[in-house]
Amino acid sequence: MHFPKRLLPVFALLAAVSASGSGEKAELPADVLKRFHAAFDREQWDLKRREAVDILKGHSEPVIIAEVSGLIDDLLKRSDDLVIQRFFELLGSHDTPECAARILEIVQRKRTAPKYVLFAREALKPCRSGQVLKLVADQGLASQDARLVESMCDVLAAAGHAPAAPALAKLLKRPEARVRAAAAEALGRCGKDFPAAAAALERLRKDPDPFAADSAVVGLAWLRHQPSWDAIRGIVEKGPWPARCRVIRALGAWEGDEKVMALLVEGIAKDAGRAVPELAAALERVSGQKFGTDGRKWQDWWKGRGNPAWVEEVRTQEGARDYHDVVYHSQRVVFVLDVSSSMEFATASGKDQKRTKFVIAKEGLCKALAELDEKTRFNIITFASYVNPWKKTLVDGTEPARKEAGDFVRKLGVQGNTNIFDALVAGTGALIQTGRKVKLNAYELAGPDTVFLLTDGRPTTGGVLDPYEILATVTFANRFHAMQIYTFALCTDEKEIDPVFLRLLAEWNNGVYKFIAD
Repeated sequence: MHFPKRLLPVFALLAAVSASGSGEKAELPADVLKRFHAAFDREQWDLKRREAVDILKGHSEPVIIAEVSGLIDDLLKRSDDLVIQRFFELLGSHDTPECAARILEIVQRKRTAPKYVLFAREALKPCRSGQVLKLVADQGLASQDARLVESMCDVLAAAGHAPAAPALAKLLKRPEARVRAAAAEALGRCGKDFPAAAAALERLRKDPDPFAADSAVVGLAWLRHQPSWDAIRGIVEKGPWPARCRVIRALGAWEGDEKVMALLVEGIAKDAGRAVPELAAALERVSGQKFGTDGRKWQDWWKGRGNPAWVEEVRTQEGARDYHDVVYHSQRVVFVLDVSSSMEFATASGKDQKRTKFVIAKEGLCKALAELDEKTRFNIITFASYVNPWKKTLVDGTEPARKEAGDFVRKLGVQGNTNIFDALVAGTGALIQTGRKVKLNAYELAGPDTVFLLTDGRPTTGGVLDPYEILATVTFANRFHAMQIYTFALCTDEKEIDPVFLRLLAEWNNGVYKFIAD
């Protein structure tokens, strides 16, 4: 068997790891060697190369991992983002300052390219070592790159790293609104023992930027700052929906608090749309009860504890709908549908050549349209080489509108290539501007809060072709909007698409990825 020369040092290191501790020379098991070689074969499907990193994970020690990470140099030259993301994840899983330093060094060397910053953020989020978090605070928060600072704030927030609170408070004076916003939320999660945290966040509430001002309230909610309760309640009851969702998540940390339970129960009893799953998750954490998204069950439980009932009609779980069996509650949705030429191919079974992927896609969309109600606003975006919106804005789900939309879908044909980036730009309601610039100055409240992207391929045309640049652009744009992005791969085999891109696009944007095989 012949192996790529660039991998021979890795094999040697892995063999050394297998022998470590025994004092004897050892060799990797033949099946491991075979799988490792197959995973890095250039002719293999890209996802197979991720399996190689899993093999490393099972046969390596932290010190060796830092040395093996030298392989990243070769991967960086070839821009093998799929494996780089997995290597970052692997390095982060060891939770050592050596591995974290390697991640940050690579990010800085790549001039803080958004996709590598995003990879670093997600790789370091699970870290809990004090040494690693100190490194993140010392190096990450001191960077001049706003996107890296914002991302490292998220890492520290996930760990609730208290020693970082003073540095986070200083960031509230940075000129970049997004940095102030990210630092505010992180300060709320890290600053419970920092006396100046509440006062700093209260001052930020007067910030002229809505992201920063609302994030100050999010931080105060995480801080469980009782004097700010009126402001917190005001966001939950009447605030813009992105801020509402973020504050509701923070209220999940107020375990056992009666006034929080009352606020959330009233919300889930009356509310509908994007906030419902957030309310349900927060209520479960605060109360310890599990009634899902059914507002009636939550109110009945609340009444059973001797609390007053609300006389208005209570929302039940019947309001939930599904798209290709994925349940959602949104009342502002956009369906983004691939109509490229490859959608005309038959499905895997091949028994019925008339039942193409496109037929399945149109059937699923027509079913979803039929289930909409008049309270739901919606739109359809089709894309191939170019993007074609059904309407310029969201429209009410009236019966005539649903019928018109269904007729539009049934008449669709296929042509052209796969322009995923421009479709997402249109589908997310202008969160992203042309040229990959992120719109920072206002909430897109008139647009959707939920996007369904269905495709059968990889990006082949459009403003951005690199799937991981698309991932980074959309994820950073959505950081303070809490939009849900669901992705669906409709194909006979996941080899035809980039499942990692679609999975991460959904997971890092509050959604779910689903593979539809037939």
